[in-house]
Amino acid sequence: VYQSAGLAFLFVPITTMAYVGVPPEKNNTVSGMINLARNIGASFGISAVATIVARRSQFHQSRLSDHLTIFSPSLNQSEQQLGPRLTGHAAPGGGVALLYSQLVRQSSAMAVVDAIWLLAVGCLAMIPLVLLLVALEESGIMQRIAFVVDRGFHHLGLHGGVAVPFLLGLPGASFSHFTVNRFRSRGS
Repeated sequence: VYQSAGLAFLFVPITTMAYVGVPPEKNNTVSGMINLARNIGASFGISAVATIVARRSQFHQSRLSDHLTIFSPSLNQSEQQLGPRLTGHAAPGGGVALLYSQLVRQSSAMAVVDAIWLLAVGCLAMIPLVLLLVALEESGIMQRIAFVVDRGFHHLGLHGGVAVPFLLGLPGASFSHFTVNRFRSRGS
């Protein structure tokens, strides 16, 4: 619940900006374009974060396993302590298998933390973008951008001013969609 509390601060302003100046008969087209941009952005974002988690998990597993060699006194001691407890419950060498499963869990957890840090930095990087957009709006450059893209959006029956919320929806949707899907996959 807490993770998705901020979604209203993302989707409501983007949706509101997208419908400004749009005639009522074009509402369905605007809605379709916003949903398309949000779904495409979410797909790219989820794919990127899943790739980052997989690669960082491999990295952390490699780094952690460097410390678990057969010559490591701490590994030998841990296996000797776990061995008698697993007698009758696991195959020979079960202590090592248990330690390895713990190593995999730890590396996965570290990879998820890395991905969260990356997403946080990405969100912080959006703050200067918003300030830049405010400066561009005040200087009149946004009107020029709307004029340039107006021809492409005119073929869809929309005004060029819809392009900015359409493009802003891509990165924001990917971050928020990953957070919501991660929350749902945990079963919370």
